[in-house]
Amino acid sequence: GGELSKEGGELSNKGCELPKEGGELPKEGGELPKENGELPKEGGELPKEDGELSKKGGELSKEGGELSKEGSDESLASLEDSSLQDRSTDAEDTGSGAGAESAPSMELPSCVEEVEVHGEPDQPKDEWIDIIGSGDLKKKVLVAGIVESRPVRGDTVCIEITMKLSDGTVVDEQHNLTFTLGDSEVISGLDLIVPLMDSDEVCEAYIHSRFAYGSKGDEGRVPCDMSLLCTIKLLDFRPEEEPELIPFADRQQIGNRKRVRGNWWFNRGDYSEAVQCYKAAVDFLDDTEDTYGENISPEVRVLLSERLKALNNMAAAQIKLAAYDAALFSVKTVLDCEPDNVKALFRKGKILHFKGQHTEAVYSLKRALHLEPENRAIHLELSKLSERVRADAESEKSLYRRMMGIKKKDGVEPDRHPTVRMFPWRIFLTIFLSIVCVLVAYNYRDVLQTLIP
Repeated sequence: GGELSKEGGELSNKGCELPKEGGELPKEGGELPKENGELPKEGGELPKEDGELSKKGGELSKEGGELSKEGSDESLASLEDSSLQDRSTDAEDTGSGAGAESAPSMELPSCVEEVEVHGEPDQPKDEWIDIIGSGDLKKKVLVAGIVESRPVRGDTVCIEITMKLSDGTVVDEQHNLTFTLGDSEVISGLDLIVPLMDSDEVCEAYIHSRFAYGSKGDEGRVPCDMSLLCTIKLLDFRPEEEPELIPFADRQQIGNRKRVRGNWWFNRGDYSEAVQCYKAAVDFLDDTEDTYGENISPEVRVLLSERLKALNNMAAAQIKLAAYDAALFSVKTVLDCEPDNVKALFRKGKILHFKGQHTEAVYSLKRALHLEPENRAIHLELSKLSERVRADAESEKSLYRRMMGIKKKDGVEPDRHPTVRMFPWRIFLTIFLSIVCVLVAYNYRDVLQTLIP
C-alpha cells in the first residue's frame, strides 16, 4: 500500500513473511492492490505492470510473497520508519483533494533481526606523531597538558628532561633546563619538539642522531651517530623580555649562557650555530644608554668585558665561515672600546691578510706583537704574511719589467739580498788594506829607518 524506496541495494526479510493487510501480495503476473486509487509518488507514478515496483538502485521481487535484498545491510526497522513517513506524506497530499483516508500502519514482525553497522575503531591516543614526515623526529604524549598553551620561537622555556640511548643508558638528566627557543642553545631536535608541547605536558620523543649530536657525538657521553630517546616535561615558558628591561645581573647570566653555548658549537666545528649564539649574547650584554669610557659604572664595565669576549669569539667564527666583512666589523667594534685588545688586533691582521690588504695587516700584527712580544701565534702569522708581501713585491717587479720590455735572464734566480750585492766592496777592501799597511809601518818604523839609507 506504500512506496518502498532504498538507495543502493535490495531489501530482504530473513526467515519471515511481510504482514499483509487487506490481501496478499500478488504472485508473478499479478497487480498490486490499490486503496482509494493510485498512490502519488514524487517524480513519477508507481508502475503496476507485471507486479513490479520501481525504486532507486534495486528491484522488489515478489516470488513466494517474500522480499529479497542483495548488497544492503539496512534493517527492516529503518524500512518501516521510512515507509510510514512516506505513506503519511502521501495520505496528506491525496486528502487535500477528496478527503483521503489515512494509510494503514505496518508493524514489524518479531522474527526480523536488526543488522548492526560496525565503523572503524578509533585510533589510540598514544600513537607516535611523525613531526617532519621522515621518521627521524617523533613525539608521543604520555600526560596531556593545558590545551592551546604552547611556546613559540623566542620564548624562554624551562623543561625537565631525561636523555637515554637506545640501550636505556641515561646520558643526561636535568630538572630545570632553561633556554630560548630558536637560539641554538640546545640540540636542534629539542628546538623542534618543545614548540609542539602544551604547558605541563609530558611526552616521549625519539630524536635521530642528525637532530642530536650527529657524527661527532658529545665528549664521550653520546657515541657517534647515536639516536636518543627523551622524556620531556614542559614546566614553564614566557616571552623573552627586552634586554634593557632586565637587571644587569640577569643580563650577564643570560649573555654568558649563550656565549658558553656558542663556544660549544665552535669547538664542534658548527660555526653557523656558534655565530647565532654569540650574536644573541652580544644583544644581551650591550648597553646603549651608557657611553663607554673611564667613568662608566662597575655594572656596565662587567657587561662590556663579557660583550667584548663574545664579539671576539664571533669574529673568529666568522673568519672560519669566510665572512670577512662581518668579522672585520666585529673586531672594529672591539677596538673602538679597547684599542689595545691583542686578540682583536691579531684577528684584524688575519682578516686584512685574507682580504688582500697586506700592508694594513702587517701594521695590525706588528702592533699586536708590540703588546705581547712572546705570543708565538702572532710571530707565526707575521712570518707568513712577510713571505706573502715579498712574493707580491716580486710579482709587481715582474709586471713592471714586462711593461718596460725588460727581459729577465734565464737561469738567474731573483736576488734576495740586493743591499749586499750593491755594497762597494772594492773601495772598502782598498781602504782596509791601506790602513793595515800604515799600522804595520808605524809599529816597525825603527826597523824601516835602519833599512832606509
